Amino acid sequence: MSELRLENLRKTFGAIAAVDDLSLRVADGEFVVLLGPTGAGKTTTLRLAAGLENPDAGAVFIGGREVTGLTPAERDVAFVFQQYSLYPHYTVFDNLAFPLRAPGRKWPEERIRSRVEEIAAMLDMEHKLQNRATQLSGGEMQRVSIGRALVRAPNLFLMDEPLSSLDAKLRESMRVELKRIQRDLGATILYVTHDQLEAMTLADRIGILEDGKLVQVGAPREIYENPVSVHAARRLGSPPMNILPPQALGLPDLPPAAAQIGIRPEDVELGGDSGIVARVESLEHLGASMVAGLGFGNERLHVLLDDSQRLRRGQQITFTLNREKIICFDSQGRRIDAPPAA
Repeated sequence: MSELRLENLRKTFGAIAAVDDLSLRVADGEFVVLLGPTGAGKTTTLRLAAGLENPDAGAVFIGGREVTGLTPAERDVAFVFQQYSLYPHYTVFDNLAFPLRAPGRKWPEERIRSRVEEIAAMLDMEHKLQNRATQLSGGEMQRVSIGRALVRAPNLFLMDEPLSSLDAKLRESMRVELKRIQRDLGATILYVTHDQLEAMTLADRIGILEDGKLVQVGAPREIYENPVSVHAARRLGSPPMNILPPQALGLPDLPPAAAQIGIRPEDVELGGDSGIVARVESLEHLGASMVAGLGFGNERLHVLLDDSQRLRRGQQITFTLNREKIICFDSQGRRIDAPPAA
């Protein structure tokens, strides 16, 4: 496997900068996830790394070698698409063997069979090798699609929301499977998604994209606890961080430039004589936990609670904020480093 390095990449489509001066390093054996909403530049970044798009500026390096002008085949990368991209009339075996039967490889059939069986065992698909692709479930088809990328041991894996078309239960099991495979192989993966749960569970590091710019890169916990902007703060966490105007809460001793404050739902505490009075507007029961939506004045915030709490819609209640967990942002949504007074 190989390190991927993107240096000052820029790609425009007409007047729109899909990728804007983006630099990123994915270390050998690292799993990096690009996270952002539709239109943030995730897929374009992946296509630039693969050679499916040519940058207007910047450079791509794989394994220390500049590959900006090389074709996808010359870069030796494997691209896993959102759709399964299988040959429906082929068996699972032939779908997995297809990349190894390319004219340039000239692998003997015995070696191909050995490699396919090795990957099928890794994917728990040995018993399906003679099934046609049309006889597989959605999860099995996606496993074969990932297997086709794994089978030829490329320098780098690029994955474009490969789990998004699966149902919730399958996505959960495939996340676990994909992370296990990556660790077993020591594979280098750049993966894009708009699903923050996928990003949190899969990534060694997450890159937050906004309008083609990489606004923050770090370990999932680091970004969750120390976001650099409102955009980064709201990309991680379910429910997302509450963003509120300071004047609605009457908080003293905030930095003068603080135009917004952020507080995670788990850092809002209910009860207390000196708390802010609010009304319970909604309740979502999630099994062991519960999300309560509170309304006060013209504002609303979410609170994450133990499901054993006894609340009812319309109930009047007080709440306080954990002052040590408050994050302040300026009028542009950028984090203000100075912490609020305790």
